[in-house]
Amino acid sequence: MEKVIITCAVTGSIVVPTQTPYLPITPEQIADEAVKACEAGAASVHIHVRNPEDGRPSSKLELYEKVIKDIKNRSNVIVGITSGGSPEMNAEQRIEPARVYKPELASFNLGPVCTNASFIAKKYKDSDYKFAWEKDFLRLNETHIMQNSYRELDIFAKTLVEANTKPECECWDISQIYNAAFYYKQELLKPPVWLQFVTGPLGAIGSHYSDILHLKNTAERLFGAGNYHWSLIATGLEIFNVAPLAIMLGGNIRVGFEDNIYIEKGKLAKSNAEMVERIVRVVKDMGREVATPDEARTILGLKGKDKVNY
Repeated sequence: MEKVIITCAVTGSIVVPTQTPYLPITPEQIADEAVKACEAGAASVHIHVRNPEDGRPSSKLELYEKVIKDIKNRSNVIVGITSGGSPEMNAEQRIEPARVYKPELASFNLGPVCTNASFIAKKYKDSDYKFAWEKDFLRLNETHIMQNSYRELDIFAKTLVEANTKPECECWDISQIYNAAFYYKQELLKPPVWLQFVTGPLGAIGSHYSDILHLKNTAERLFGAGNYHWSLIATGLEIFNVAPLAIMLGGNIRVGFEDNIYIEKGKLAKSNAEMVERIVRVVKDMGREVATPDEARTILGLKGKDKVNY
């Protein structure tokens, strides 16, 4: 088996600062966390940005530029930029950073996402929130659908082809693997296709071992051995329970504050690196090796950090 690619999703857009004091929100904090995650064993980092004053998810290009330039100057890690954005952003805002900066990787959600984090808001009293925007933002998930219409998917796919940026194909259910196969047949996804199976959040497929096997077997049937690689994004602490299964099946792993804020039950993770280190131990205990950034570039067929636009 090839070496395991560990991706770290450093800050995301759903977790709010009230949930954990360790969430990076300024450009400096996000870049620092990305660099330290690579030092801990991550080959790739997945980047969102936030308003540095209050942590609200942002689509401002100047914030992206600060973060990704800082990371590039200090680390060899692969940088992937989100096109998922946040519930407050439209499709044009979501794809703009990838269009402008042409990173090595960018996320590509393969269909509608109707998830819900509003239950988190019910855990807090109004007086608990650090910032005024947080409660309404969490409640927005009750009515928001990330549409990802086929028109939008066409635009995203063609934009990433033009940027020579490999899509990280985020599949939240079986049907979205079929959508990925459709774009593969249209030659808008090039082999090896990089699939990210998102499991666990409300509105997505679950993280039961049978769900993960179904995702993997469907990808194998649709793309064929050697034409794709896959990684598991299991949300919450469940990632640490199912990571061994994914590793055993030849898969890769994503961790980070975007997906989970705990290192163990009832104990907040103090950094992204702490979560990466836990996965590194699992990989080594199972007799596999962790890929370096350059090894991951070779496995995924990436263009290299010298060909990005920042």
